[in-house]
Amino acid sequence: MRSFSVHTLFVMAAAALLSSSLVYAAPTQSSVPSSGGSASGGATQSTKFVAVDWSGQSGLNILKWHPEREDGLRTASVEYKGERGLLKCTSYFDQYEIEFSVLHDLDSLPGFTEYAAVPRRLEMFQTDDHYHCLILEMIRGYSLREYAPLLKGDYKDVFASRLAGLMSSAIYAMHKIRNVHGNITPDNIYIRPKEDDPDNFEVVFTGFDAAQSIRDPRQPSAIKSHGFAPPEDYIQSSVNQYKRDAWMLGATLYFVTNGMAPYNFDDSSEHGAFAPVPKELQRKMEEIEATDKNTFPEVNTQNGRLRQEIERFLTPKPENRDNVKRFTEERDTDLFNYKPKNPAWAETWNKLKAKLLLNKKPEWHDIPPPDNRWSPNVSTQNTAA
Repeated sequence: MRSFSVHTLFVMAAAALLSSSLVYAAPTQSSVPSSGGSASGGATQSTKFVAVDWSGQSGLNILKWHPEREDGLRTASVEYKGERGLLKCTSYFDQYEIEFSVLHDLDSLPGFTEYAAVPRRLEMFQTDDHYHCLILEMIRGYSLREYAPLLKGDYKDVFASRLAGLMSSAIYAMHKIRNVHGNITPDNIYIRPKEDDPDNFEVVFTGFDAAQSIRDPRQPSAIKSHGFAPPEDYIQSSVNQYKRDAWMLGATLYFVTNGMAPYNFDDSSEHGAFAPVPKELQRKMEEIEATDKNTFPEVNTQNGRLRQEIERFLTPKPENRDNVKRFTEERDTDLFNYKPKNPAWAETWNKLKAKLLLNKKPEWHDIPPPDNRWSPNVSTQNTAA
């Protein structure tokens, strides 16, 4: 009788649940301008644009407009020259350019591509009404918010452990070239199972609207995702962006192990990233930053190494917090190849199949309602520079 590895079992279970309804998922990204009209720290690459009419963009077919974001970011599911894609348009040129630049750098960075991927850039253009647009590939996969709840017990630990190694190493490579992601959350990390390797999966980073090129040790944050932003974001105007990424990595991994943000406040799905900071969250962040002691429930994992790394990333005071690290499969086997101590293969597999409701289509794949408030050449707000 063939024996299955832990990786294979959880991939088989997830595939059984997801395969019948697998769709090209649009990255849940958001764009945030700063007071100067940009949220970036400056682009590292110059970009040329040609102003065109939306309807005249060759090869572009708009399939569905999605609701306009609170900051004016406009997105649509499109088909571009026969390929499904995500159209993102913003009136803030600087933020557009830094996103393009970071995606370009990471797409060809060996230290990054060894561990993760970013969406491919299909096209870029500028509209007559002064919007700067990117067309990115539509990701065939699932966000962590969708994928993580499917995994239980040992399977969740195996997945979370390997995910920690991949994400941390990829972010480390990003930091080495003086870039930060700026908005690491379960909505901006996608999981793409590898068809040719059932024991593995690919991590795709999205949501680079808040990315920055680091020029100074401390810079303002472009976006504050409540529940995943670090304590210093609620106290200081400028913070160490590398240490900030480390906290957001820890908070995202905590979501995978515990099913919620560290302090159980995650408003991204209901109120967006621009909701006012709740007073109780503000008080809690000030409290833990002052005492350097967390009060969230214990990290829910049997892997002691994973628990240790998450807790180090979630140290409240940034000066005492670990930087994001580079892990390797050879050295860090307790992350990349974690094996539960007592896996009861047959019993666990049968229980898992029963719990996953194999024929149910997840509700998160419902397409968002259409937004008919605007047409491509009629702005609904003042977007003048």
